[in-house]
Amino acid sequence: MAFTNILTSNFRDLLHDSFCMTEEILMDRVFRAFDEDLDGFISMKDWVQGLSTFLRGSLEEKTKCKLTMTSLCKGNYVIPIT
Repeated sequence: MAFTNILTSNFRDLLHDSFCMTEEILMDRVFRAFDEDLDGFISMKDWVQGLSTFLRGSLEEKTKCKLTMTSLCKGNYVIPIT
């Protein structure tokens, strides 16, 4: 079976079904962290790089990914999700 690009709605379903994730904002942030090239879908490359960072990334890579998922960056400061 060939890998197809994953759209936001399909990725939300994947996160919900696999990890019981229900917070839409968090699911969108995880999508954004995986979609590094910001083309609106997760390609095979995005998927492999995202999982690699989650599972085997350095502390710096995991920290950057976590900030992408849990905050909105505006200018030179970080606004936490409320």
